Amino acid sequence: MYWRRIIVLIVVLAFAQLIIFNNIYAAETQKETKGENARSKLENKIVSKEENDKPKFIGFVDENRDGINDKFQDLNGDGINDVTKEKYKHLFKFIDKNKDKINDLFTDKDGDGVNDLGTEPLEQDKKDELNINVVDFNKDGINDITGLKYKRKDIKDVKDLMGYRYGIVEEERKKIYEKFIDEDGDGMHDPIARRLRF
Repeated sequence: MYWRRIIVLIVVLAFAQLIIFNNIYAAETQKETKGENARSKLENKIVSKEENDKPKFIGFVDENRDGINDKFQDLNGDGINDVTKEKYKHLFKFIDKNKDKINDLFTDKDGDGVNDLGTEPLEQDKKDELNINVVDFNKDGINDITGLKYKRKDIKDVKDLMGYRYGIVEEERKKIYEKFIDEDGDGMHDPIARRLRF
């Protein structure tokens, strides 16, 4: 009988040890999970901030081939997309000296992300180094609307801002084409494409 009590005692102790071990393991796992969750939240926060700073390219879509972007336009340069009525990130200021409710510094009739008022670098203040005639909030040299690269400083060549590439406004020549021709549907005025050999 004595050995049965010993076996029962060993089984009870083993069972108790198993319960204790499971509790310790569960507590450790919970700690690790909390730590991983906290780390994951922090990483997600960092990624989210980076993602927020990165523009999401809108693109230039012109289904009816009228030379105006179907997804984006800012006629008065107020920093609000006229198509979606949503604000978009930009670097230009809104200055309206003549009180006509149109920005004296920036407008975008064709919605290609390039300033219709010209391509000369705008100096909003003495610290500006970048040409702000392109919607490029994160200053990476890529047009936030079309996704096209452009030269960021020392604009010298007609092709530097890529304003000729889409839409009814050829910003480099300050010309608006009332009769827009785009037979191949590439978003570019065909006579410009012929002139520039595209």
